[in-house]
Amino acid sequence: MNKIDVRTELLERARDAHATVYLTLKSIVQGAVLAYLLSFISLHSSNIRITGWILASVTFLLVIITWNEYVMGVIAFRWVPDLVDASIPFMLGASQYLLVKAISDDPGKWIFAQIAFSGLSFFAFINMYSKARA
Repeated sequence: MNKIDVRTELLERARDAHATVYLTLKSIVQGAVLAYLLSFISLHSSNIRITGWILASVTFLLVIITWNEYVMGVIAFRWVPDLVDASIPFMLGASQYLLVKAISDDPGKWIFAQIAFSGLSFFAFINMYSKARA
């Protein structure tokens, strides 16, 4: 087997493993965010009013939507992940952590965290589509 064949085989293995590895990583991060959200709600449920409950519900939906978008993207596209790809699930998870932490009856902090999450999500989509195109 020559050097080009070995390289091609390794790239193909990386592409084949990408879906399983990436979705496992994203599922772990989303599971941790969901656990934090449920813990936060459990600890603060007596102090949360209607605005806080709405923000908690939207945050819950964002966790589900984020995971679902990654499932659809990884199933539809294949690429060899790099360090940026490895860091995106953690950055999105951290921004979702900030969303949970900002749940209160004053939505200002939550909206700021939502802007950060949206910016990272936009970057993640651009990254996914550019890698898939290549």
